[in-house]
Amino acid sequence: MFFKNKHWDDFKGEVLESLRQGFASGKTTMPLKIEGLKYTFDFLRMLQVHTQTKKHRSIAWFDENGKPFFPAKFVDCDFSTIAKTNDADRIGKKKLDSDNEDDDDDVVIVGVRHASKFPNTRLLSKTEKTYLYINNLFVRNVGKVDPNASIISIHDLHIFSPIARTRWSVFEKQKEITEAARGKANVVYGWYAAPAEKVVSIFNNGFKLIRYYPELRPSIGAGIFLADLESPQYSGMQHQVEKDEEKYLILCRIVFGRMERVDLETHQTHASNKDYDIGCDNPKKPHWYVVWGNDINKRVLPVCVITCKTSVVKDVKWEMTPVEMTMVPRFYLEMKKRVPIEFIPPLQDIYDIYKASCV
Repeated sequence: MFFKNKHWDDFKGEVLESLRQGFASGKTTMPLKIEGLKYTFDFLRMLQVHTQTKKHRSIAWFDENGKPFFPAKFVDCDFSTIAKTNDADRIGKKKLDSDNEDDDDDVVIVGVRHASKFPNTRLLSKTEKTYLYINNLFVRNVGKVDPNASIISIHDLHIFSPIARTRWSVFEKQKEITEAARGKANVVYGWYAAPAEKVVSIFNNGFKLIRYYPELRPSIGAGIFLADLESPQYSGMQHQVEKDEEKYLILCRIVFGRMERVDLETHQTHASNKDYDIGCDNPKKPHWYVVWGNDINKRVLPVCVITCKTSVVKDVKWEMTPVEMTMVPRFYLEMKKRVPIEFIPPLQDIYDIYKASCV
């Protein structure tokens, strides 16, 4: 990776492979020609240096175990300005161009990925291992409830953006805390469906409690609702349809620690006692999870967002759930806009008592 315009971007293709081979062979420095410009890669100082001008910028990498390595201080430089200067200097120098024709085979093309649709993410190419892995998860799990489902694109969390680094650190810290308390962190994948504007908000500001009436989902109290990896039909994806028929499915990592059974119509806002961390429908074989409000951005890390097309999933059965699970929807919606969410459960109780007295 290289640091440019205050962001980390990825090398790819032949450049990435050349750097990988040079690093694996034990080299501390390595010359490399990219788009006609000569650079020296200094692995010890973690720098990419333009040979002629000595301008430089920071580089970083992941090891074979996925552990990130980046410098204590980030040096920023946009080498494209150097390329433009060189192009101007070559105007009219046809002989120089012809002399360089023999060197074309030595020029390695480098570029950064296409601009991302969502903040703090990067668009994956279909040949990347990460894309292939996520695509496999999608086909094996979403495909079994909708054989016609197809992926349009995948954006994964750009781990070297400042916000993403902070989230990753908080998530890893929560894993350590949970493991110390429970003996095992118990990290799983889960699905969360959301419209495009909410996906942008999640990758920009993190998860927030739903403050609007969930018309086609049960009321879970003060928490967010995610589907188990093998039960994507419970993610709500069948209800999230954009104008262009695209849907957005966020793949998340969840630190569940110890789960307790929670009824769909619960007004619970936190774990019932200190022995539990999150809720679910069935601790032995969960279809969905509830992560309580105070833990949402500690226990849930959005890994990527999948833009896809799916059919309407019709086989979702919310077992033992009354048709009318909450207050009158319109009233409930208005109240959620105007009062803190922790006051909603008591209001629900009052309404339930009133409703029972009218029967």
